[in-house]
Amino acid sequence: MKRFILIFLVISLSLYSCHTPSYSFDRTSSRYFKIEEGKYLLNTIKAPEAVRLDMQEKVLEKFEDQEIISLQKASVNIYPSEIPIHPTPEIIKQLQETAGDFDYIINVIAEKESEDVSSMQIGNLTPSDKNVVHVSMEIINLNNQASTF
Repeated sequence: MKRFILIFLVISLSLYSCHTPSYSFDRTSSRYFKIEEGKYLLNTIKAPEAVRLDMQEKVLEKFEDQEIISLQKASVNIYPSEIPIHPTPEIIKQLQETAGDFDYIINVIAEKESEDVSSMQIGNLTPSDKNVVHVSMEIINLNNQASTF
């Protein structure tokens, strides 16, 4: 019984000295867009695997009133598969040629800007320590070869 109490105290003290990060979400956007009628194709989201599927579900929920399908379930293979933010007109033309009857492609990219705090930090945290991820979503209109944010 004494061993159990001692182990419990050691675990409790070690967890007490650890810090876990807190999260905040800042919804800033350079532009707002109106969801147009049409057929949407959600490109494979470029993000860490741990959050990629959650992000995909959130995007599919936001566009639930529209005809939307993820690239994994679509019967097309787009080229290029990794679409940069602000694609050139040449890339949009290639996408239009390979996307079949889709009107729009949704491209989402999540990039780490800083990773100062691990998932479980031992010791004191500096107030300026933070993890920052920048998420960009771009909707590419294949009918008029333009992109919107």
